[in-house]
Amino acid sequence: MSTEGSAWPDRVSDQDLTDAVKEVVGKLRSRGGQSGPEGDDGWLPFADALDLEASPQVPPCVLAGLAWSGRLSIVSGPPKAGKSTLIAQAIGCRLSGEAFAGQSVKCGGPVAIVTEEPLGLLAQRLRAYGLNDTHAGTLWVAAPGHGVDRVFAALARSRPEVLVVDSFTPWALAAGADSLSDPAGMRRVMDGLRAVADAGAGVLVVHHGRRSDGELADSRDLSAAVDQVISFDAMDEVGERCSLRNSSFRRLSYLGRWPQDVVRLEYSGTRYRLDEASGSQRGDV
Repeated sequence: MSTEGSAWPDRVSDQDLTDAVKEVVGKLRSRGGQSGPEGDDGWLPFADALDLEASPQVPPCVLAGLAWSGRLSIVSGPPKAGKSTLIAQAIGCRLSGEAFAGQSVKCGGPVAIVTEEPLGLLAQRLRAYGLNDTHAGTLWVAAPGHGVDRVFAALARSRPEVLVVDSFTPWALAAGADSLSDPAGMRRVMDGLRAVADAGAGVLVVHHGRRSDGELADSRDLSAAVDQVISFDAMDEVGERCSLRNSSFRRLSYLGRWPQDVVRLEYSGTRYRLDEASGSQRGDV
């Protein structure tokens, strides 16, 4: 590409580009920085909207490797691959302060879970990973059958730091979608979850991957509506995707609005351990 007559070179460093944008922002602010059309206070100043430092590229993580503050993510994988165990262990590590997926996350506000899993089984999972009587009020559980409007009202009152929807299909149907191929219904469902994220929560949705290739099922409507798509696959020792029966290794890989390193885990059937191939010393995650 020719640069003749252009103020932009073929190649610029990240720092050069950042400095150039900041210079433009400074010029805009020096022109008065009015908040919008005269008499309308609802507009943000244009210069502030361009301020790169106002919105960090990577939002704060609130559930290690799975959920980020104010963002909507979805994890998909084969049925019975251990997704619910993965999430329960991540929550337990968050409560206890232990590292998970190579990352420690400070426990802030409460976690809310919407699930059809039997409550006794869910309680067993969470107790196995550290939930105890000292954590009263830090974890709330509801089911789609309680009514989506009631759940949203409770979320608005309680303002959890994390919302987990496990799994997506019963939630979407309870929220009024005729099917997962209903575009208008799916838009309403995702808009509701996005509103929870916009209020500050890190929202994680659990869904199934296609058996054929492991990709997110119904991806046309879902992947476009979320900030991070997380694939959860069984993999062999050389890193190739394989059947669940042939390996105890699992991989979290990411496609989204900010970069995330692939995480490789070893699954014992009850607990995940960070594998040394993820670039960290082997040990409990």
